[in-house]
Amino acid sequence: MDIYTPPGQKVRYINRHGHDSEREFANLHLQEGAVYTLLRSKLFKFRTEIYLEEFPEMPFNSVMFENVK
Repeated sequence: MDIYTPPGQKVRYINRHGHDSEREFANLHLQEGAVYTLLRSKLFKFRTEIYLEEFPEMPFNSVMFENVK
């Protein structure tokens, strides 16, 4: 997903990339191929965490998502 994706944009969980532990955590809550709504992004030096409207308190690695056009 593009790190400049605006809040409210739809993103799809692709269950690829990131660390194994990040995907394991995500798979407890998300379904591969499902579409979610971006709540906000938090940029760090080497990664970007995103928060979804459906899970507002859980950070996920942005590389595990793609923008929905």
